[in-house]
Amino acid sequence: MKIAVYGIALNEAAHVARMVESCRGADLIVIADTGSEDDTVARLRAAGAEAPSLRVDPWRFDHARNAALALLPEDIDVCVSIDLDQRLSPGWRGAVEGAWTGGVNRLFYDHVYRPAGTSGEESFVDSRIHARTGFEWRYPCHEILVATGTEKSAFAPGLQLIHEPDDEKPRSSYIPLLELAAREGPDDPRCAHFLGRELYDAGRHAEAARELERGLRLPTGDATERNASMRFLAHAREKLGDMDSSLALFRRAAAEQPGLRGVWVELAWALVRRQAWGEALGAAERALAFPAGVRRYGDDTCPGVVVEDVACLAAWALGRPADALAYARAALVKAPASDRLRSNLARIEAAIAEGGAGVFGVSATPLKD
Repeated sequence: MKIAVYGIALNEAAHVARMVESCRGADLIVIADTGSEDDTVARLRAAGAEAPSLRVDPWRFDHARNAALALLPEDIDVCVSIDLDQRLSPGWRGAVEGAWTGGVNRLFYDHVYRPAGTSGEESFVDSRIHARTGFEWRYPCHEILVATGTEKSAFAPGLQLIHEPDDEKPRSSYIPLLELAAREGPDDPRCAHFLGRELYDAGRHAEAARELERGLRLPTGDATERNASMRFLAHAREKLGDMDSSLALFRRAAAEQPGLRGVWVELAWALVRRQAWGEALGAAERALAFPAGVRRYGDDTCPGVVVEDVACLAAWALGRPADALAYARAALVKAPASDRLRSNLARIEAAIAEGGAGVFGVSATPLKD
């Protein structure tokens, strides 16, 4: 079996060593450089990777990735798509070979997202490991890999792609590319979802609301992305001051997909912001009832969300300090770098030490949220 790692790069010299080292065991590493002005290319070649130049004009990510894929020799059996701010977990090749049986031509695996400056992470299923033929990239931005023929997929246990994103890289080109995608696919709800999400992240809340509303009016689409659109719309409406409509959307999202952990996480936070403590605790406990493991896109819109934190805030405000204490300790285990969680835990411990387990956590001295 011949395995190639491939990708595209632009001014990412700082990530080269870590990424290439994680890919040891590949028969070939090809990272197409799209115009770096630093020493990305020199570092790639020094590390043993091929680094051909690639020009895509006008720029779009799907064309760039398809061009990089085309650089791989035709005798490659397995292609592993990677970005330079990502790395493969130890033992990755064995995991790939173990799952690539019985005509499988695409692998699913855990994608672990660890943003800089936070102590949390998101984990979701990804699928960018594929056969040399029968697949192509689509969409100018937030591109996805699609099968052009018959697909037979499998999950590779133990294989992780760890993504520690480069926050220094500008995202200024994303919105024009997503607007292009929406023009190319006006009936594609995925285009509306990602454009609306990017507009929201850019602080353009009214525009985000309009685009997300447009997407939700379209008749088809992935149910989980649709639900995430609904929650982004709820956030946008809240930013615009429409609190009633916002809360109704959070409730609707939970009603439409009650089996998705993230709907309860976000509803709980929305209720905390409205100081509806009883309902907030109920929603948080619904989220906590889900088993640990692989999550789907949209389970936690914000990486680092700790639902035990929500439950702690609500339990304290409801006068249940013993419950608040248990939740505060559990939250800090998940996010040990959070000064706010540590401060809240210290306050709860001090209050119980002073007044006993029956002390009432009055909202006049609320915890930090």
